[in-house]
Amino acid sequence: MTNGVTGFCNDITIDAHGNLYATDSWYPRILRLPAGGTDLEEWVVSDVFPTDQWHLNGIDIDQSNDTLYVVENHPGALYSIPIQADGTAGEVTEVATSRDLLSPDGLKVIAPNLLVTAEGANEGGGVSYIRIDAGEGEVEEVIKGFNQVATLALHQASAWVVENQGDHFWGPDDNGPDADPPFRVVEVPLAIGAGAGIIETTTEGFFPEGVTLDADDNFYLGSMNTGAIHKAAADAAVTAPFIKANATNGLVSVLGLYATEDTLWVCNSDAGNGELAGDAPAALKSFDLASGDLIGSWDWPAYATPLPEADTGGVNGFCNDITVDDDGNVYATDSWYPRILRLPAGATETDTLEEWVVDTTVFPTTQWHLNGIDIDRTNGIIYAVENHPGALYAIELLPNGNAGTVSAVTTSRPLYSPDGLKVVGDGLLAIAEGQTGGISLIEIAAGGEGHVRRISTGLDGIATFALRGGSAWLVENQGDHFWGEATDPVKPFRLVEVPLNLP
Repeated sequence: MTNGVTGFCNDITIDAHGNLYATDSWYPRILRLPAGGTDLEEWVVSDVFPTDQWHLNGIDIDQSNDTLYVVENHPGALYSIPIQADGTAGEVTEVATSRDLLSPDGLKVIAPNLLVTAEGANEGGGVSYIRIDAGEGEVEEVIKGFNQVATLALHQASAWVVENQGDHFWGPDDNGPDADPPFRVVEVPLAIGAGAGIIETTTEGFFPEGVTLDADDNFYLGSMNTGAIHKAAADAAVTAPFIKANATNGLVSVLGLYATEDTLWVCNSDAGNGELAGDAPAALKSFDLASGDLIGSWDWPAYATPLPEADTGGVNGFCNDITVDDDGNVYATDSWYPRILRLPAGATETDTLEEWVVDTTVFPTTQWHLNGIDIDRTNGIIYAVENHPGALYAIELLPNGNAGTVSAVTTSRPLYSPDGLKVVGDGLLAIAEGQTGGISLIEIAAGGEGHVRRISTGLDGIATFALRGGSAWLVENQGDHFWGEATDPVKPFRLVEVPLNLP
C-alpha cells in the first residue's frame, strides 16, 4: 500500500508564529515544521483520526482562538485541535456537523468560527460553509455539480476552486484514463464574514473608503470617487445618500471619517482620478452629524520641501485618516509627507492645521505611505500604519499635548498593505490588510514588539473599518478598480461584519 514511502503529505497551513502544519493522508497524524526549523515532527498522533489509508486532507487555523481544523476525505469528517500556549496539540475532537460532509478536500478559515470546504462527492463536487457554534458545525451548501473538485483558494470575496476531473486520475479503470480538458480553477462568490451583518452600497462608481459609527448606531461611508457620504443604520440592508459633494462643502474624494457626539470629521483629498479631480486643496472638514451641513474646513498646509509638481497635482498633501483624543484635538495622517497634522480642540475657521509631528528618519519620505491612525487611551500612544510595503509606528502623546518619541514597531510578520487601524483593547490593535483582504490583530508586548494574528481573509479589496460591539465592519471597496487598470466592478460595494473574538 505504501510503496516503501513513509506517508502522504497532503495539505499545508501556517500559524501566527510561523510554524507549518501538514496532514498525512496515510497515517492518523499531523506533522509540524517549527518556525526556523529543519526537521518535521509528529505534532499530533491520535486514534480519533481514522487509522487506515487515505483520510486526513484539508487543514487550516482559526488564529482568533488558536484552533486547528482538519477534514478527512471519506466518508467525510471535521476535527478540531487546540494549539496550546506552549505550541503543543490539545485534545483532538470530532466536530458534529448538521449534515454529513461529502468527501471534503480543501479547507479554509474565512473568519472566526467560519470555514469553507470543497466537497468532492457533492453531485460531482461543490463548496460549502461550516459555521462553528458551541463546538458543532452548521453546514450550508454554496454550490454543487462540478466535475470533481480538490482544493480552493480565497480571493476577492470568492473561493477559487480546483476542478480537477480527479475520477480519471484515481479510478482510470472505472472512469477512463483520459479526462476531458480543460481543467479549471472556477470562481465561486462567497458571502464572506462571520456575523449577521452585510450592508450594500449599490451606487455605481461609489468606491467607499472611510467609515465611522455614531452613538446612535448609524454608519457613515465616504466615496473616493464621487466625494459623497452615505449613511445607514446598523440594521439596514443598503446605504442611502447623506451628504452630496457641492461647491459649498468642497468635497472631492472622501477618505477617513470620524464621528464624535455631534460632529462628523472628514478627510477630503484629491487622488487625481475621481469624478471631481482637479485642483481642490486637501482639507480636514467638519459637518453637522444631524443635518449634514458644513461646519468648518481647514486647508492642508504646505510642506517645507514639497514633492515635484507632477506628483502632487498642485496640492499640499493627502489627508487620509483621522482620530480624536479625549480633549477634542483632531489628528490626521498625510499620505504624501512624513507628518501627522493636528487641529486643536475648539478651533475656528480662522485657525490652521499644525504639523504635530514631522519625522523624516522613521516615517517614509516618498508619496503614498501614512494611513490609518488611532490612540491607545490607556498609555497615551498614538499608532499609525503606513500602507506599503507595510509598517506600524508608535508616537508618544506627551502630557502637554506635544509629540514625543516616534518609533517603528517590530512585528512578528510583515503587515500586508495595512489601511484602517483601531485600538481595540489594552495594547491590542486591529488593522485592515488590503493585500489579504482581511483584518488582523496586533498584540503589543511589554517590550514594544507586535505579535500579529490573522482574523479574516479573502474580501474584495478593503480599506478602513468601524467597530461595533465585538465586531469590525470592514469597507469592501473593490479598490483595484479605482486605483488600477481593472475593469469596472460588477458587484455591490459592501460593509461586512467580522467578529473579532476579543478576549
